[in-house]
Amino acid sequence: MTSPRTGVMVELGPQIPKEPAASIMPTSFACSPRSEQAAELLARRLSIRKVAKRVECSEKTIDRWKQHSEFRERIGARQSELLSKMRGECLTIRRRPE
Repeated sequence: MTSPRTGVMVELGPQIPKEPAASIMPTSFACSPRSEQAAELLARRLSIRKVAKRVECSEKTIDRWKQHSEFRERIGARQSELLSKMRGECLTIRRRPE
């Protein structure tokens, strides 16, 4: 290959293919009290920055947790629980006699 800057012929060694990040991620996710709290706060739509501050970890840790399907499923399950609770409360308010 010729270098575009110098015009000198450059020999490259063997190319090592980059592995996708998913292939180096562990297949399972071990929940901890901090990750459970983070899932709860993310389900309540807090920003990653606020969640990281509250659970005392880095934003990168939250991002790394979000790469695990188990963690994302926990957030989704918690969002469903919160939505069901809100719907129940709304129905209770509507049914109150005046």
